[in-house]
Amino acid sequence: MAPTSTSNFTLFIPVEPAPASRPKVSRYGVRYAKSHMQYQHDFRRWLEETNTTDWPRVDKELVSVDLEYLCTKARTSRLITPRYDLDNLIKLTLDCFTSSKLLWADDVTVASITAHKRFRSPEDEEAGTWFSMSWPDY
Repeated sequence: MAPTSTSNFTLFIPVEPAPASRPKVSRYGVRYAKSHMQYQHDFRRWLEETNTTDWPRVDKELVSVDLEYLCTKARTSRLITPRYDLDNLIKLTLDCFTSSKLLWADDVTVASITAHKRFRSPEDEEAGTWFSMSWPDY
């Protein structure tokens, strides 16, 4: 059963954000970009080290997801926001949660998404993603 519509589930994923990449298909198989594979590896490792017993499980109810990506800025970058496409950042995060089967079996339960990307403050912020899930009244 889902928590009430006013409740939230929030956590910080301390993994450097990376965009989902397009698969590269060859006669030797399917490959993804190195950053894509690294994110999946680090995400799985973080899950193994995290106590997930209190996490809610979404089966049939719809949820709303809020994401804030804190990216590390390259020293030589002149950009004011990370170069990655926001939709690809979202896709990889949701795909990692879906493959873990901890929050939901399929991300079709996500009815709305709000996302932001920015460079982290090097002095007092860690690179990663703030993830918040709520149960809106639809």
